[in-house]
Amino acid sequence: MLFMGTSSNWAFGRRVLTMAHETLTGEPLPIDNLLFDGHVYDLGWDGLKENCSQEEFDFSTLPAREFALYLINSVQFRCGTLFQLYDEDTFMRQFEQFHGNSDENEPMSPLWYVHYLILLAFGKAFVVQISNQAISMALQTGIHTEMKSQYLDEKYVQRCRLVWSTLYILERNMASLLGVPLLVADEYISTPYPVCSRNKQRTATLEIQLKISKILSKIHSSMFITSLCDAY
Repeated sequence: MLFMGTSSNWAFGRRVLTMAHETLTGEPLPIDNLLFDGHVYDLGWDGLKENCSQEEFDFSTLPAREFALYLINSVQFRCGTLFQLYDEDTFMRQFEQFHGNSDENEPMSPLWYVHYLILLAFGKAFVVQISNQAISMALQTGIHTEMKSQYLDEKYVQRCRLVWSTLYILERNMASLLGVPLLVADEYISTPYPVCSRNKQRTATLEIQLKISKILSKIHSSMFITSLCDAY
């Protein structure tokens, strides 16, 4: 009887293969057949941005630098106290180099891009979850309505409208990307566009984004209803 001991799955697999080969053939298994560690998960890519073609990896689908930074900070906020998922100094230095905002030209670490995509995936999972919870809380407090009351300060009302606009844009875009139903229909939303008194350009930009999100909402709703009808 061969004692396996407490070891890794790799060592256990090697022992099982050796025993099976010796039992069937009566000869020891050649050592070359056991050195498969670096060939099991062959990605066919070293993880460097420069060594992949545009057809295989479309970088235009990556989030902008500011949004990517927001996702990474969300991961750090949620997991940083328990897990060290990345070395902040090294990772962020290469992050700036990746986005072309650094004068340094140091070699990128192997598989850094894969590491970057994993952090973005974690960040999106956290942000989407928080957005859904925030929209539920916003509906409960009524900031999706006009909020006409003599007891409400105008500055507070504008702040609520800005918050709702941000949540609305995020929810509409994520619903479209994921192909899920909208959390609230447009006919139940009556809040006017927010006004940024100190920045007219920001007001105009936000209004354009809201109009685009409404158009996206109509397209998404019509396609989603059509898909459900076809399914039945």
